[in-house]
Amino acid sequence: MSDAGSTAPPPCRELTWSTTTRQLTGVCPLSLATTFRYRPQEPFTARIDFRLPQAPTVTWCLDRDMLMAGTQSPTGIGDVRIGPAPSPHHADLVLLHLGTPEENATVSIERKPLVHWLHTTYAQVPAGSESEHLDWQPFRDALAG
Repeated sequence: MSDAGSTAPPPCRELTWSTTTRQLTGVCPLSLATTFRYRPQEPFTARIDFRLPQAPTVTWCLDRDMLMAGTQSPTGIGDVRIGPAPSPHHADLVLLHLGTPEENATVSIERKPLVHWLHTTYAQVPAGSESEHLDWQPFRDALAG
């Protein structure tokens, strides 16, 4: 069977990056084992898993383009805001603010490895080609069912 006429993109693998982030809110900073995940089947989304000590893992889903933009300048509103650390002494960090004004966390992430990981996601699914990677079958199944 030949795929010569197929326009579907080639299958891609999930990209992960495991690191340690620092939760800056609270009485004292807390180191968190953190995994960034990108699945080409969900091409607009980057997932971040924070493994909390003695608590369930917390996952946030962010827009990949917003995450990249936040490595350069402040972006986001509401529950998710991201941007370079404001202090020149911490120019190598990106701050991720998650949550409402009542309940929130600020997490610092090393900028260079984050940018490198994001570049690998764009190498696999270039900006502008995301819709070619969407898996539309579950949506079609829901409409038919």
